[in-house]
Amino acid sequence: MTSRSVDATSAPAADEERFFARVEAIDEIDGQATVVLDVVRSDSGPFSGRRLVDVSREAADYWAKAFSGRLAIDDFLDGFETYIVVLQNSPPDYGWQFERWLTFTARRLAAAGDAVIAPALVGEFIRPEKPSDDDVEDLRSVSPPVLASAAQGALLDRIFDMSAWPSATAAEIAAAFDWRALSQVISIDVGQGSALAMVDSSGHPRVYFDVGAGFGPNKRTVPVGLSFCTCKRPVVVLSHWDTDHLHGARYEPKLLKSQWVVPRQLIGPTHARLANSVLRAGGKVLTFDIERTEVALSPRAWGSRASRATQTLFLERCTGRTKNDSGLSVAVWDRVRERAWLLVGDAGYRYLPSASSLQGLCVLSASHHGAALGVGDSPPAAPAMGYLRLLYSFGFENAFHHPRDVAVQAHENVGWRHAGAWPQGVDVLATTTPNAPQQRNAVAAGWLRRPNLPRHLASCQQLAPLR
Repeated sequence: MTSRSVDATSAPAADEERFFARVEAIDEIDGQATVVLDVVRSDSGPFSGRRLVDVSREAADYWAKAFSGRLAIDDFLDGFETYIVVLQNSPPDYGWQFERWLTFTARRLAAAGDAVIAPALVGEFIRPEKPSDDDVEDLRSVSPPVLASAAQGALLDRIFDMSAWPSATAAEIAAAFDWRALSQVISIDVGQGSALAMVDSSGHPRVYFDVGAGFGPNKRTVPVGLSFCTCKRPVVVLSHWDTDHLHGARYEPKLLKSQWVVPRQLIGPTHARLANSVLRAGGKVLTFDIERTEVALSPRAWGSRASRATQTLFLERCTGRTKNDSGLSVAVWDRVRERAWLLVGDAGYRYLPSASSLQGLCVLSASHHGAALGVGDSPPAAPAMGYLRLLYSFGFENAFHHPRDVAVQAHENVGWRHAGAWPQGVDVLATTTPNAPQQRNAVAAGWLRRPNLPRHLASCQQLAPLR
């Protein structure tokens, strides 16, 4: 991608449409990159016939009202035509930039075999608010993206970025969590994505760490009838703003009524619309701008929350700079059992504040679905004790080739035993198998031993079977 900036006000050709975009993710495989863009059509909805500066002023007023609970009848953001665009087989040296807004033009292809003249790419355009339609490919020829002008980028930030969102206090974040102690953590089979449910002794999910699902080329990995238990309106903690970690909310709209704790990051139009959907559904968006907060959890209701606590949930900001490495992680410490869980999205382990200090680590979620680790990164060592569980979440034959052999070996090297995997090894549980569709299920881990199926999960029709 060229580094020059353009003022994208010129009209595209008659058979083309112009878009603004932000890079969400890049995954390189065998010399080719799969690029995920979060885009909005430049003349859709409020953009139509108006100056960008005027739209940005309206957006600032809209966000202020939305977060104060004074939502207008008309949904300002709903007028924008937004997509997640997946570009496969992009040259890895294209020069994609995460920090800047891009612009490109696209034209529809009548069929997958239509000619695309280099340097154009083929993009799959996905409407994330309509997951049932994802399996219908909307293929378009995408021109080489260029940087939008700095002035345009600043105005687009005011419309779609998180700059207008208020920061939540530590007290507000802690108040979003239920007081009940957690008995097990469940990695839900969402295909190529991640969703971890932390449940109480009755089997009700109280916290979701991500509510993802496969999309685009990984849409086929999503199980039929994907749903999430929302019986007790659990809080949703978002590790970072990637579609495969939040797309499940489009399959289970009741999640939009929950309180969402989210990291402040650069986001694009579709994710801004998701946050707007949460607010309009009666949920809350709590933006996490602090380094760390703690939540006391207890098996009983009487007494003060602090005095009766037997567990502490630590919610921490990861210390890296990229989107993957600057999100949120969760650790839960059980002081009676002297055991801990450590849950991570796509962050490198070296960016997890608690990774090196947690005592009694018994459950670890594998970072980034088992992607190759960064240079110098290493998983936390498995303690020398009986019950250990390493949880993998990925989709069968996913487009990113997760889990990678090098990642599996890196975990094996520090004591997480994979013998017998997949989908179940000595210390390993996985939602499916990477190379053969033998089994797929949600998988559960406890504190000292394999957990029993609690009564609510045995009867709730909103959660997949457990293994």
